[in-house]
Amino acid sequence: MKDNTNVIENNKQELDMLEVGEQHKFIVRNDAYDDRGDYWYVEIYKGMTYIVFYVSQATEFHTREEAQEWANSHQVVVEIDEEGNEVG
Repeated sequence: MKDNTNVIENNKQELDMLEVGEQHKFIVRNDAYDDRGDYWYVEIYKGMTYIVFYVSQATEFHTREEAQEWANSHQVVVEIDEEGNEVG
């Protein structure tokens, strides 16, 4: 019988690389646009919570659950890609 250990290991490594490359982050923002049609985002800095205008300043979380801990009833958790664009 042929030993497929190397093939299996190579496939696992390729899958790991794909998963790492496609990992998205989660941020918290208000659930509705403001008067000017913009969202506001949550930033956590030195243990304090701030509301910021730019998505680039928002705190990025690794999991939806982690982000949900910082959201209130008027905020939602959204998934973002590497450029900061909402996914889905």
